[in-house]
Amino acid sequence: VRCLLGHGGYELATIDKLISHILKNVQNMANDETMNNLIQLFRRHYETGEFKPAAFRHEASYLSDGEHMYAFQYCQVSGQDKAVLHAEYLGVIDDNVEDDDNASEQEAPPTKRPKRSRE
Repeated sequence: VRCLLGHGGYELATIDKLISHILKNVQNMANDETMNNLIQLFRRHYETGEFKPAAFRHEASYLSDGEHMYAFQYCQVSGQDKAVLHAEYLGVIDDNVEDDDNASEQEAPPTKRPKRSRE
């Protein structure tokens, strides 16, 4: 694309690369067994009528087996014919992590090394 359009084709070539990378990642997600198991887990919890985040998180941590997790939310914009896709990196879901209330009580790691004394 860049060869045909010269320097003016930079944006088009960049968008082309971006779309090809997105499609590659979506295809990998569609073929991933963990992803399919998590989708089935979500559907099962959603269909019960009572969605319990703690139970869902517990089962998801078991299924994800230490893999990096992402959250996606597709929202329609009210009053318009538009939609927004939100994506959030969740990190590795650890079943041993307690609620967020207890997380704030934990001591934060030091950000700097202590200075050495000059003796």
